[in-house]
Amino acid sequence: MGGFRQSLKQARKISSSQIRKRAERSFNICFIGADESDRAALLRLFLPESTPRAERDRAVSFIRSSLAGGARPREGELVVWTSAAAQMAGVDSSRQAVVDLDQPLPGWERLLRLQPSMALALARTFPVLRPIAARHCIEATALRNAAFAAISAIPEVAPTPLSLVWAAGEFASDTIVLTANQVRLAFELAALAGAEVGWTRQSGRLLAIVAGAFGWRALARELVSLIPAGVGLAAKSGIAYSGTYAVGKMLWQFNGDIQREPRARKALRAAPEESLGSLPLSA
Repeated sequence: MGGFRQSLKQARKISSSQIRKRAERSFNICFIGADESDRAALLRLFLPESTPRAERDRAVSFIRSSLAGGARPREGELVVWTSAAAQMAGVDSSRQAVVDLDQPLPGWERLLRLQPSMALALARTFPVLRPIAARHCIEATALRNAAFAAISAIPEVAPTPLSLVWAAGEFASDTIVLTANQVRLAFELAALAGAEVGWTRQSGRLLAIVAGAFGWRALARELVSLIPAGVGLAAKSGIAYSGTYAVGKMLWQFNGDIQREPRARKALRAAPEESLGSLPLSA
């Protein structure tokens, strides 16, 4: 119970309010098209007709749009180009968020990777970006936990006089770190889904994470002791990655905001032209 309480205490130090603030940050974003229809199509990609009205209205308040010929991005403004507009303006697509209207996924991915500090805010504002941002969060946390698990396993697979000292607190210490990362992930995914973020709102899921961490840790520790040194280290790292990835997928599914990109694309293609009336089509 001591390890459970220690993990819970450490996890509760994570500031859900800071994550909420990151997700609710305001920003300015400019969508640039080659012509009116190109620009309107880009706006529909980011705000399809299926977008809930409240989320749509909030997103519109951040948007400015322009045409390639007169595009003058403002300082601090995020910019998204259609592929036709980027070609017309001679934009370097490797350094800008350029979206192909027929295959938008690579452009959406690039936008989030170019703006890592704004990824939570962008995905919370534009629901079509949420599945991508969620995958990024899950993979990043899983990799972080795998790396930490590998480092913490070194004294187990390469004994030294300091190993006994390390081992005395190692079980609890690495479980605390891995669990805290998963709790932070839970807050990030809730923020992405547009849900309330905090211990009160996610208490059941967070307690399940803390309790489950010891099962994953016990399995990893047993494997390390049974498998030859280098393989055991890899096994422990792999379990940390797989366990965190599974937790992340479960949390995202629980949030009920899994929007498959192909399905989102199908919905936005079906959006009628008349629905563009509320979108900012003027520069």
